[in-house]
Amino acid sequence: MEQALKAISEKKMRWLLASKTYNVPCRTLRGKCYLGRHKPTFDMTLEEELMKHLKELEILFQQGEKVCWKGHSGHKSLEVLTFAKVNGQLPYAALRRFSLKANKHLLWAETAAVAYQLSND
Repeated sequence: MEQALKAISEKKMRWLLASKTYNVPCRTLRGKCYLGRHKPTFDMTLEEELMKHLKELEILFQQGEKVCWKGHSGHKSLEVLTFAKVNGQLPYAALRRFSLKANKHLLWAETAAVAYQLSND
């Protein structure tokens, strides 16, 4: 197989001829030829800058907020600890006060924003 791959990479043979000559399945040769030819999406400087930015965001959003909710019908208060404000993420328990069925037209992010506003009441 190595000889077939070498012949293909040096452009001495095509896949079909190499597969018949070296008795290796054509699809196997094609798969092996394409492996390792992936080009990196970002260069090293851009990748380092992106990693630095992601680490800063991770530190930022690790610090959550403590929100106290009055229960659905005046029961004991429910504490929701450290939820992320990013991407409209809220725990299910935080949405107990807010009726999702009545507001089907809202997107999830809008629903989370409305629920967050209710928590400040």
